[in-house]
Amino acid sequence: YYAGKSFSGLILKEKLMLPKGKIKSLAEKYSLAIFTGRPANEAEFALNRFGIRGHFSEIVTENDVPHNKGKPDPFGISLIKKRFTSRNYIYFGDTTADIMAANRAKISSVAILPKNNPDSVKKLFIGAGAGKILRNIGEIHKVVK
Repeated sequence: YYAGKSFSGLILKEKLMLPKGKIKSLAEKYSLAIFTGRPANEAEFALNRFGIRGHFSEIVTENDVPHNKGKPDPFGISLIKKRFTSRNYIYFGDTTADIMAANRAKISSVAILPKNNPDSVKKLFIGAGAGKILRNIGEIHKVVK
């Protein structure tokens, strides 16, 4: 139902969490990568649909990760780290599994709170070891200049 036949399903109701211009601006300063639990065809469809695919140097999807190595395992993040080097990595995630994967990969983690029930979820992120917690991705400037 999500992808639908030929990507005609609920995937078309998706919205970008960060404006396209901000993503472009970040990509001009930093190397951006994605690690998602989605299948590759869904991830590529969404990125191309929003016209932002070219802003990401690396994309790791569920197709790149062995069945038992999904988040919170750091395998996917480790693949990204092998594909390009940096002195600093920051992983933005909206689930505790994201935060745990970043911590296990020994990189900075930033949790993004959901719009509904942010206070109860904040406690979960703290318990998962989030380095920082943002009310929404629009506060990215608090972490990345």
